[in-house]
Amino acid sequence: MKKSIAKGRPKAQAGENKRERILESALYLFAKQGVSETTVAQIAERSGVTSAMVHYYFKNWEGLLDVIMAERIAPQMQYVWADLDKVTSASELLEIFAGRIFDVMEAEPLFPELWSRELFYSGGNFRERFIKYYPLEKLKAAQNIFMKAQKEGIINPDIRADHIIISVVGLVLFPLIAHDLLSSVPEFSTMDKQMYKQHVLTLLSSGLYTKEK
Repeated sequence: MKKSIAKGRPKAQAGENKRERILESALYLFAKQGVSETTVAQIAERSGVTSAMVHYYFKNWEGLLDVIMAERIAPQMQYVWADLDKVTSASELLEIFAGRIFDVMEAEPLFPELWSRELFYSGGNFRERFIKYYPLEKLKAAQNIFMKAQKEGIINPDIRADHIIISVVGLVLFPLIAHDLLSSVPEFSTMDKQMYKQHVLTLLSSGLYTKEK
């Protein structure tokens, strides 16, 4: 079930490059310092435009947040969940979902920090917008697949099957968020994307132990 990674908006044409620079600058600043600590003036300065130009393209602050959600975050979410409601195997669902999360984080390197600050944090500025776009019916279908597999004895009975999806997201995102810190600690060896993906999938599918403790 191969899907092309979502790219957000098409590549900007000449008349759109200012708008795209503003969006890129806003994403960068939101990820690095948070939405609440970012100003229109900072976005304008980083974009090489005036504050008036930011308002021209996005009307107001809420409009800018709406566009980032609709054009940058939502398309990646749609890519992750595309056709997953048609998958019937828990193992296939796990592999596809985790793989697509990795794809998104590779395509959008700012997303781990942005998501941790503005989606998962209780005061995050994209939380309500995120829920509006989230495909809750596909999430429910995925939960049902995992719960069915658990009833069939495929998944450990002590696991909360309805929380597997959020556990996958956490396993992928946290090391990416902490990458700079972890890479400076000698005890943590670095892994490329494929090694890291395999580590996460093996941890989820096989657990820590090769035999009973």
